[in-house]
Formats: sequence, structure tokens, C-alpha cells
Amino acid sequence: MKTSLLKKLSAITIASVFFFAAANAQIVYKDIKPNDSVALSSIISSHNIDLNADGIADFNFFNTYSVFGAPDNCPGDGYVDAAYIQPLDSNEAFTVRLNSTVIIDSDLTIPNANFNWDTARTLLVSKTIEPDPFHDCIDGTSYSGYFWVDPPDYIGVRIRKNAKYYYGWMRVHVDKNVSVLAILDYAYNSRPDQPIRPGEKSCTTPTVSLNANGALSFCTGDSVTLTAEGTGYLYQWKRNGVILSGDTSKKFTVKTAGTYRCEVTNSCGSKISTGDTVQISCKGLMDAASLQQKLHEETDQLKIVPNPFSNSTKITFSLFQSQKISVSIFDMTGRLVKIIASAQMQAGTNQLTWNTKDEKGNAVSAGIYFLQIQTENYSETKKLLVN
Repeated sequence: MKTSLLKKLSAITIASVFFFAAANAQIVYKDIKPNDSVALSSIISSHNIDLNADGIADFNFFNTYSVFGAPDNCPGDGYVDAAYIQPLDSNEAFTVRLNSTVIIDSDLTIPNANFNWDTARTLLVSKTIEPDPFHDCIDGTSYSGYFWVDPPDYIGVRIRKNAKYYYGWMRVHVDKNVSVLAILDYAYNSRPDQPIRPGEKSCTTPTVSLNANGALSFCTGDSVTLTAEGTGYLYQWKRNGVILSGDTSKKFTVKTAGTYRCEVTNSCGSKISTGDTVQISCKGLMDAASLQQKLHEETDQLKIVPNPFSNSTKITFSLFQSQKISVSIFDMTGRLVKIIASAQMQAGTNQLTWNTKDEKGNAVSAGIYFLQIQTENYSETKKLLVN
């Protein structure tokens, strides 16, 4: 039976020197060199870490060791080795593996909306040795938790002090045999409520500028994509000074007029860009940039059903915004037959009916007619066939 669970606990005597950096440093970082080993004489051992050196323990790394009896027909006992981190004094930890390859390829930050912060003890790794009576008493070994072997991985942490949170990370090595637990280095952001990236050791003042992939003035239905360039890694877009909820990507597609800015944040703080003013310089009738050039879209947006028809037909079209519109019927000679509408109409889908009668209320003869729909900036003509 095992007599000592954690044979090595590296560099856990360094808590009180975490604040070695200059007073004005944003990120306080400590590299633990050399990784001095501490021999533990007891089966169950623990060590508190005062991360911010304020005299109050913030986290406790500890191990447990428990023995359970084997079945009667199997010699020896089973046992469980486990290593944990336990937040203290209302602090919290997040121990999902933040592998270094993930950090390089993503915008992962601490805090993160997907983090499941924990105020209770969190398992790092557990090893269970259980005699198996169904296999001639050969030990069955199982593991649970996270195997933080190569490369060592990160624990996200936050410290609560004076009702404010300070975010940090620890790089920890734990082998699956629970024979080594080492804290290699760690860092935290000395400003409250500011983010930090796992592995980040220093930061620079954020910068940001906006780049557009096209003109900032366009017709209704078109768009322009703005990109925030700089040294930030968290993004928040605003229109006319108002936060656009959910628009937190580096790129933002603009379809509405207004002045757009992006606030970027990194570990050193936030910076807001100068504004790009987008103008809608012309109006469209339908939900397309130019129906005259996209005939297949005309059919979808301006519909005359039925056509041909005998007694009446319905004319359906869409408007981006409320505007004055005229809809008229002409015969083959260009003579005005009927004004269907000449009025201000609301944005959205509109529907009109022509009952095959002229301005005097007389039924028109069978033949070919033309429907003309017109706004201030747009005109379209469709052929009608009356049976």
C-alpha cells in the first residue's frame, strides 16, 4: 500500500513573493525557478497559496488518500489518490484544460462566458487502484480529472477583494499517477475586472483603427464590413454611441446608417476607435440593390397573380421604408387606363387589386396592358394579359 501520495510539490513556497513586480505593472508575473521540490512526510498534505500577498490565503492545493477493503477472495486493499485545488475566502477557480495550442489559435481570455467558476474544491486528477475479483485479482486502474502532463496546462482563477474581482492564471503540472504536483509560473491582472489571457506575462496599451471593405455610402439593401485592427482581443461595437448587444466580433457588417465605433479591450485596458459614418445615399423599392439588373429577384419581390386573368389580379410588392408610390395601368398605345394608387405607403409588403376597369368604371377589353410602378428613385413596368 502506498505510504506517500504526493512525492513532490514544486515551488509552493513562493506565495509571499508574488508582488515582486513594479508597483505600476498591469500584469504581475512570477516564473518559478528553480522548481525546488518539497518532500511530504504525511499521506495527506496541503498547502495554501496567498496569490496576491495580502496575508489571506487564496487557494489550497491538497491531496487525499483513502483505502477501501478488497473482496474476501482477493488479497490486498484498493486505494484512491487524488489532487485538488480549493478556492478560499470566496475566491473561484476554473480548471478546464487551457492547452497552449488552444491559446495560440483562439481569442480565449479569462474571464470567459463559457467558464464554470467554482468555489468548491475542484479535482485535478484522481487515480483509483481497485482489486478485480473477476480477473484473478489483477489490479484494475482508472483515472479521472485532467491529466496535465505534457505540456503543463492552465488553471483560470479570480480573487475577490473589496467586492472586486482580479483575474489570473496558474500553469500547473500534475501527472496521472498523482506523484508530482508542481506550480511552474503564474500571473494576475493587478487592475480589477480586467481580463488576462492564459500564459500572458505582460501587456501593451490597446490600439484600434477601423478598416472598411467598401464605400461608406451606398443604397438601401447594400452593406459594408468594418474591421477593428489593433492590439485588443475583446470587441464591442457601438452605433451612435449605443452598445450593439451581441456584436462582439472583430468584423461587423453594417446595413444601417449611423456612426460606428469599436471599443477594444486587452489586459492593459480599453480603447475606442474613431467613428466611421455610414450613409444610405439612395433608396430602393425592393429588397435588392437593383431589381432591373436582377430579373429573377423582380419576380420574387413584385408579383402579379394571376397573370393572365379575366376579372381581377393582385399586385404585391415590398418597400424598405414609407414613401410615396404610384401604380398605373396603360394600354398598348401608352394611354393611361387606370391609376391603381398614388399615395404614401408603409414599409413592408403592400398589396393592391386591379378589377380590369378603367378610370370611368368601365370594363376594359381583352388584350395586353402594362403596369407601371414608380417611386422617386425607381420605376418598373410589367406586362399584363387580360383574357
